[in-house]
Amino acid sequence: MAERIVSPGVFTQETDLSYLPQGVANIGAAMIGPTQKGPAFVPTIVTSGGEFEERFGQNIKTSYVPFAVQEYLKSASSVTVVRVMHTGGYRADYINIVMSGSYGTPSAAQLAMGGGFASSGSAIAFTLANTRLGQNVGIASSVSASGNTTNNTFDLQIIGASGTHQTFSTLSLDSGSANYFAKKITSDPQSNTDYAYIYKAFHQTSDLFSSGSHDVDALQVTGSTSASAGLNFAGGTNGAYTAQYDAVGDSA
Repeated sequence: MAERIVSPGVFTQETDLSYLPQGVANIGAAMIGPTQKGPAFVPTIVTSGGEFEERFGQNIKTSYVPFAVQEYLKSASSVTVVRVMHTGGYRADYINIVMSGSYGTPSAAQLAMGGGFASSGSAIAFTLANTRLGQNVGIASSVSASGNTTNNTFDLQIIGASGTHQTFSTLSLDSGSANYFAKKITSDPQSNTDYAYIYKAFHQTSDLFSSGSHDVDALQVTGSTSASAGLNFAGGTNGAYTAQYDAVGDSA
């Protein structure tokens, strides 16, 4: 741009307007409400009716959102959909990876204040749910504990009727390790490369294991026994459980 002094204290400034500045991304209207399936409470841009049905399901009697989206897309290029759960809430069916050993079970107050553990017990390291990819195949989750109380490592296998879909080897409980479970397992519920994702990680719990003063004697799998539909997660000493996490695609 050019500047020219007109008189003392007054000058003109020339601005090039021959190009258009970058505009705001086109996200369309926002549609908020219940849908048959899909990621909950995550704003998702949809560009076609087919994409909406793939992610959020077909028309349902209890919500106008699917109808509104389909009609809106007839005259617009995109729409942002935010799925909310029904008034009764949703059931969180899950799989817990539980560590048992000589570290004990903390109370809620101890966790909040960073307190220690009792002499023995068990605690949850993290919770798994199936991803978008995992919803399309029958899978189970099998945990094999290494029993390594020095490195506190373990293996995690995602297994289905057709065999092993995915294996995570020598996962670590040490948050400083390159093999720390939260670094190796995705946290994206819409992943198209992983079959399960970490719904919740209890980092403080795992850090206590990796400190050296609390040894892991065993790893177990626990899960919801109340699920009515979904994928079978099985393993550990607690048997088989049905575990479909509603917030990432179950229509129940």
